[in-house]
Amino acid sequence: MKKLSSRELLSAYERGERDFRFLDLSYMDLFDCNLQDADFSGCDFRHAYLAYSNLSRAILSQADLSHAELTCAQLSSTKLIHATLYKTQLLRSQCYASTFERANLSYAALQMADLRNVSFQDANLSHADLSHANLLDTQLNGTQLEYCTFARSKGADLREVQLTPTTILPNGYRASSEA
Repeated sequence: MKKLSSRELLSAYERGERDFRFLDLSYMDLFDCNLQDADFSGCDFRHAYLAYSNLSRAILSQADLSHAELTCAQLSSTKLIHATLYKTQLLRSQCYASTFERANLSYAALQMADLRNVSFQDANLSHADLSHANLLDTQLNGTQLEYCTFARSKGADLREVQLTPTTILPNGYRASSEA
């Protein structure tokens, strides 16, 4: 995997390049950067600092964003299919209409995130915190929700989802074993 500096990446982006597949971008500081419409498939973003960055319509499929900081990031219509977001910080991020299908978001922090129209189909949200998140029209089919918290979230449709007694519902109570 080729390693780039943040200067090299941003310079290439400014020149109009959008294909950044399979790069090592770990520990990179990309605070408040515009990286819309770029293809970061298979990239290593572990521990990267992307707070306030704009990754709208980017492709991050099979990317590793473990321990990355994406607080207040713009991720609208972003594809994160089969991505790893283990212990990723996504507080107050804007993820409207993004795809997290088969992604690993275990232990992710998604408090106050805009997750409207997001697909989490077959994703792992175990131990994730979605407190105060907007989940209107979000797809959660086949999602792992052990120890996941939805406390005070809005719009979560949990009727067709398999809940466990360790899942915290939007009302703050634990899911019943019959749910």
